[in-house]
Amino acid sequence: MIDENPDALNGLVNLHKNRLVYNVINQLLRCQAQPYNFTPLIQLQGSIKALAPQLLDLNKLYEVSLLREPRQPDGKATDSPSGLQRKNTIVNIAPTLAKLKTELKNTTKDIVQELERNDPK
Repeated sequence: MIDENPDALNGLVNLHKNRLVYNVINQLLRCQAQPYNFTPLIQLQGSIKALAPQLLDLNKLYEVSLLREPRQPDGKATDSPSGLQRKNTIVNIAPTLAKLKTELKNTTKDIVQELERNDPK
């Protein structure tokens, strides 16, 4: 949003761009003002942390990012990539996502069982 819109149009301040920036900042401030009371799910956190090295390999993430949004010589993103590139991206990360899905499903099932055992009904 910020990079795609020029700061000035015909020598004048680009008010549209500034409104867009204002709206994003305003939304962030509204979200930050609201407290979130989440109950930590230790088992789920452990599963995610165990998978994190596979999911957060920065080189792999950057490679996938370039496949999804190739860069022009000036560093800006080009139009959306071809269907072949999208298909290759999905194939490259599919095994990792499948493993994550299975692990989260198993962890969720374990958490539900634990909650049911501890329910004081």
